[in-house]
Amino acid sequence: NWQDKCFHIVGLGIDPNYAPLAEATFNLQSTRLERAEKIAFKLEKKRIPDALEAVKNSAGDGMITRTHFADFLVSQNHVSTQQEAFDRYLAKGKPAYVSTSWAKLELAVSWITESGGVAVLAHPLRYKLSANWMKRLLTAFKDAGGQGIEVITSRINADEIRLVADYATRFELAGSMGSDFHNAVNQWTELGRLAPLPKNIKPVWELLN
Repeated sequence: NWQDKCFHIVGLGIDPNYAPLAEATFNLQSTRLERAEKIAFKLEKKRIPDALEAVKNSAGDGMITRTHFADFLVSQNHVSTQQEAFDRYLAKGKPAYVSTSWAKLELAVSWITESGGVAVLAHPLRYKLSANWMKRLLTAFKDAGGQGIEVITSRINADEIRLVADYATRFELAGSMGSDFHNAVNQWTELGRLAPLPKNIKPVWELLN
């Protein structure tokens, strides 16, 4: 969380046994479970029952995300696609949206870096920030100890790659690549189908031991 907006930070090369990070992960899992219960309650009010049990089974030992609910809604024929599930039910302002208080950006980055990992700002263009706000975000991220930015994502065009690569260069951030793969149903995120990292960008994996 930064400036009352939610951003995704990827932690690469972390030590999962680092106590503050392990505690934060445990607390995050509890927070996600509480959110899941609230989402399921809101869906039930919309006459969509049994969501909580379904997403628990789907997530297994992992964290429950809104994507699990989206898949549930698709499986029950309430919507046709994951995106429709978000557009109709799960996105901010929709009937089953639940606001959550996430960790501050500086704290999240510190958990990653102090555990020996590398903090990477995920899919920076998805937040739809103006150029000025993006510069402010990247300044705060860099000052907090962030070292990377996701330059290549599954749905990014050449102009967008050049834009993010320019941010990487200007803020001296290494570049990462992410397919955002969830499952084989999402053909646009098939593993291996990514544009190459621009040659002038330092790959984030060079920072990993």
